[in-house]
Amino acid sequence: MSFKRKKVGDILEYLGGDIVNAAFLDKSINETDVSDICFDSREVKQNAIFVANKGRSSDSHKFIEDVKQRGAVCCVVSELQEGINIPQVQVKDTREAVAKISNYYFDYPSREIPLVGVTGSSGKTSTSWILASILDLCGKHVDTFGSYTSGALFSFTGVKPDSQILEANRIVERIRHDVDGGKNTVVMEVNSYDLALKRVESSTFAGAIFTNISNDHVDYHGSFAEYLATKKHLSDLVREGGFVVVNKDDSELGKDGIFPPRLRVLTFSTKDKTADLYAEKITETLQGTTFCLKVDEALYHTKINLMGAFQVQNCLAAILAAAEMGVPIENIVKVLPEITSPPGRYQIIEKNDSLFVVDYAHNENSLYQSLNLSRSLAKGRVIAVYGGEWDGQNQKRRLMGQMIGEKADIVVITTNNPKLESVDVAVKEIKEGVAKSKSSFFTVPDRRLAIKKALEIRHSGDLVIVLGSGHHSIQQIDSEKIPFNDYLVLKELLENE
Repeated sequence: MSFKRKKVGDILEYLGGDIVNAAFLDKSINETDVSDICFDSREVKQNAIFVANKGRSSDSHKFIEDVKQRGAVCCVVSELQEGINIPQVQVKDTREAVAKISNYYFDYPSREIPLVGVTGSSGKTSTSWILASILDLCGKHVDTFGSYTSGALFSFTGVKPDSQILEANRIVERIRHDVDGGKNTVVMEVNSYDLALKRVESSTFAGAIFTNISNDHVDYHGSFAEYLATKKHLSDLVREGGFVVVNKDDSELGKDGIFPPRLRVLTFSTKDKTADLYAEKITETLQGTTFCLKVDEALYHTKINLMGAFQVQNCLAAILAAAEMGVPIENIVKVLPEITSPPGRYQIIEKNDSLFVVDYAHNENSLYQSLNLSRSLAKGRVIAVYGGEWDGQNQKRRLMGQMIGEKADIVVITTNNPKLESVDVAVKEIKEGVAKSKSSFFTVPDRRLAIKKALEIRHSGDLVIVLGSGHHSIQQIDSEKIPFNDYLVLKELLENE
């Protein structure tokens, strides 16, 4: 990579006033070339700087003896570790420190390439996919990724298979790879954890997209107000004169004056004609979604190969961002019909007059939209397969179970990705919600068998929809990680009938 290697002394000087204490710090290491900035002890190699972190459920300070053996030249810590003879510098916030020194170490790559962040309670991946596709089809060299490598559609070959999350150091490293590799645009899916945990804190964004905001992840953030504030923080990371694309139909994000006045705020809508970009005459078909696009006084009739009116909103957000990045609207409209549907986002299989769907929908807003679309497409009954991950909001899982029961004719209750949680508890809570509706239901904890059950009870004309996992390729039960992809399993079961 074409960045200037830094010495230990350079990085410690850059940390400067962030350092509150030090131990075993020998000035003789100051001239040592740093080989890497590591936040994962398993990645430490000779002359790397290791940044330890004490989180909610784990503390990597306990691996400092291990990183010493691996050849770490220095450790950045929140608590000095006694009895381990390795240079240590103590800072107040190691997450802030790793973001700061990683950007310095890799020569601030986000200053050299337009970086667009996409956030929201739902639609992040679809919007990122659409925007990246538009830019690619219009001649840009684009990279697209998210911090969750196990869940994102866009994998990073530089990350080991067992790595699940890109932390600040690896996010910055990837952007440096993009700059050096000839990319001229980066589209990044940014979730609320990325913002709260400062994974993008020292990056500079050219623009940001806010798809929507709903009552999601409140368990982690403490309140809806804090969740909203965390999401909005992405706009603070946008450079002076950059842009923010906002859903005007959203009751919170659509309010005037909530984003910094130093930024250009652009709005999209399917309800309000005063928005900068407005869509009407939306028609959903099995072949995709058609709509009429209004830009200033110009009208464009177009089509996308994505299902659902909610995808039109994601498309509008991407169009505005692409236009801000210099792509003429005429060129954008021309390539829209060429964009393929992202994996796991309302993927349809047709067989014997029935429809079979896999959709990532997993929160209240996305489940509501997905099931409404399913109802409009089904000739017969809607059969939903659903298992929700635990998120600390057990009552919320019950409410989602009730909503699915009210929208579907039959619900097959199962698991999704229970991890260390009791499968019985997960299924029980969803069942309590579904039982409040008028829907019939079955309980089949094994997800493969649950999908098979849905296929067995279907009639001609029914629509079977498998919800909540989408493009994911792994299911974790206890500590075991099992290869599992809803679409591949569904396709296999249908082929073997």
